[in-house]
Amino acid sequence: TIFTDGAAAGSTSQFTITLSGPTLLGGFRLFTYDDSFQPGNPNRGIGSFRLLGSSNGIDFAVLSSGSVDGHPYVPN
Repeated sequence: TIFTDGAAAGSTSQFTITLSGPTLLGGFRLFTYDDSFQPGNPNRGIGSFRLLGSSNGIDFAVLSSGSVDGHPYVPN
């Protein structure tokens, strides 16, 4: 599991992938699953995302970002 249970609504989670050298990213596909409607998991879901990139591991730029329509905790 990358993201743990029990975080409050609005919490931020992240993970980092380090590659061995410069890589041309031609696109990406983001798949998520919201299990917030299952008993015992009332605060799990995704409202937005950001994909960051860096050539030196220090200075990061936003490569893509977006919000997820229909998130149960964010008014549409």
